Amino acid sequence: MQRWKLSYVGYRLLAESRSSTLTKEKRENVYRLCQDYEKLKTQRGEFDLGDLLNDIHHRLKNRNYEGDKMDLVYIDEVQDLSMRQISLFKYICENVDEGFIFAGDTTQTIARGIDFRFQDIRSLFYKEFLSTKTSHKCEKGLVNEIFQLKQNFRTHAAVLDLAQSVIDVIYHYFIHSVDKLEPEISLISGEAPVLLECDSDENAIMTIFGDTGTSGNFFGFGADQVILVRDDCAKTEICESVGKMHLCSLYWSDVLLYNFFGTSPLNDQWRVIYEYMKKYGWLNEKLPQSFPTFSEERHNVLCSELKQLYVAITRTRQRLWICENKKELSKPMFDYWKMKGLVQIRKLDSSVAQSMWVASTPQEWRERGDKMDLVYIDEVQDLSMRQISLFKYICENVDEGFIFAGDTTQTIARGIDFRFQDIRSLFYKEFLSTKTSHKCEKADKLEPEISHISGEAPILLECDSEENAIMTIFGDTETSGNFFGFGADQVILVRDDCAKTEIYESVGKNELLLTILECKGLEFQDVLLYNFFGTSPLNDQWRVIYEYMKKHGWLNEKLPQSFPTFSEERHNVLCSELKQLYVAITRTRQRLWICENKKELSKPMFDYWKMKGLVQIRKLDSSVAQSMWVASTPQEWWERAYGFQLFYENNFVMATLCFERAGDITWEKLAKAFGLRASADQIRGTNHESFLGYVREAAGIFDSIRKFESAASCYCDLGEFEIAGNLLF
Repeated sequence: MQRWKLSYVGYRLLAESRSSTLTKEKRENVYRLCQDYEKLKTQRGEFDLGDLLNDIHHRLKNRNYEGDKMDLVYIDEVQDLSMRQISLFKYICENVDEGFIFAGDTTQTIARGIDFRFQDIRSLFYKEFLSTKTSHKCEKGLVNEIFQLKQNFRTHAAVLDLAQSVIDVIYHYFIHSVDKLEPEISLISGEAPVLLECDSDENAIMTIFGDTGTSGNFFGFGADQVILVRDDCAKTEICESVGKMHLCSLYWSDVLLYNFFGTSPLNDQWRVIYEYMKKYGWLNEKLPQSFPTFSEERHNVLCSELKQLYVAITRTRQRLWICENKKELSKPMFDYWKMKGLVQIRKLDSSVAQSMWVASTPQEWRERGDKMDLVYIDEVQDLSMRQISLFKYICENVDEGFIFAGDTTQTIARGIDFRFQDIRSLFYKEFLSTKTSHKCEKADKLEPEISHISGEAPILLECDSEENAIMTIFGDTETSGNFFGFGADQVILVRDDCAKTEIYESVGKNELLLTILECKGLEFQDVLLYNFFGTSPLNDQWRVIYEYMKKHGWLNEKLPQSFPTFSEERHNVLCSELKQLYVAITRTRQRLWICENKKELSKPMFDYWKMKGLVQIRKLDSSVAQSMWVASTPQEWWERAYGFQLFYENNFVMATLCFERAGDITWEKLAKAFGLRASADQIRGTNHESFLGYVREAAGIFDSIRKFESAASCYCDLGEFEIAGNLLF
């Protein structure tokens, strides 16, 4: 067994300390089966949830957690998690004194393989969460006492009393399986649960729903009613009759629990309930006097059965009906509930069935779905109107249920020309089409943004040698073995991949170089926007800016007096060009430099900015270049975390650069290997020799950093299956 799994001695001691229901012989068989299971998994190259958890623990313990740390972790429905899963949270939150809140219901632990108690979480904290804090002593006060929410605001008292009767049996026979808690209370009144008795055992479900579809009208269960069955087998059995007319959710006004005892693996062992009744003096002479004695070995399934029964009972807010096909199997629990006066008895006939039905309108069925009261969408400019209109189906609160946030000037997504005014039109046309009280009004023009942060004006860099502008800035940054170019929070922005490729050999291996599309959503301290106008499809049509300047009186005698007149047909690309320019400009927080290789193409916008006094002019030389450089430590490269953002955006080349500058060899190799893999996939089927070269290099890197699964995938593409198998198994 692996080192993180229990040895046989450890398993035996643990079982003995917890009063196991299994004999020593059965425990040995279980352990032997576990060993066989592990061996079979290894042979097949498979893994399960336990392996995944152990692997995550191993990675986090040896490599440290690299994501965001949390100050507070709140986990609801915690009973559905194992202790091994819960202990993972210690890696993301170090505030063990007051940083964890766990909420749940121990009697709902019906997840397979989980037997949960809050007391076990307390033990887990002392053992794993507090183990590294030498200043702490394992005293009772270190971990807060369990706080119980006793008042139930959902279910009425009669249902809670029935549920508590199930818990009482669990406490009696399986005290170590759940936390001992006070009974829940409710201020809501309601009728007692109903036990439905039917003459024809086989046709109980048909008695209730058999004639609900006559005359083309359906008057069976409504939108807030449900039939609950044990499992998929029981569900399939009755699906043809009613399954297409009733659905499942979490809580309902009315619940029909159908054939729970008739499908129970306990079978007639439910009769052990009579022993429990006898102990408490509830067994009168009319009830069976002969019954089995409780045995942990024979009745070990009883605990999970009682927990499932509790969950089923507590799904209702108002009415609960329990109907069984096999009276002899349900009789022990029915007698128990009758003796305690917790239930009503009704003979199932057509009148009772009809009293259960609730008619629901289509509107009520729609509201039963997962509707939202509020929808908040950020970066909405990247969606089309057709995409936005989909949200009307999940939120009907059109008056105040929608918040759209974004920047219309960042609509550089292809095929989308976005305006907030179009959303207003969309609302009147589709969202508010049934609400005649709304009137369409003209959308407001947005006011300019303001900032209280001061900083120097953007700089237009003018260079004598147009072709060597980029080399003037970065050409000598590696002299004397020291690198003094751009730092961790500086970036070169270019228009597209073509422009990026053009200068990559010069600076790309040392500087963070991104396209405008790649940088969307990112912000940097300093930005160099390089050759935007020189690579523009508008070419010399940028001269239309002079017409705009003339209209506003900004065109003096020193500027060109001859220029094209704006035409939507000729200048249809201008809008998207201006939006991309806006995105590029707003990527900086402090300094912005704009440098162009072709003066005549950038001159119109440069003249516009100069005339409005928005920019500085600097002649580009070595002193100016050096003033742009910022030295960054590997720690600063690590803290900026651009490498991770770029890696998960599949920009592996730039991610590799960031990790290299941060001194993180493992992530550097990982990014490089994924980059090689991506390059190989792009030429798969077109350049077989280069494809194999990229894949082989990637495989070697993956192997060197113990990314065996990725390495094996590469070797499979190379046809070297034996090597791949050795890596995996």
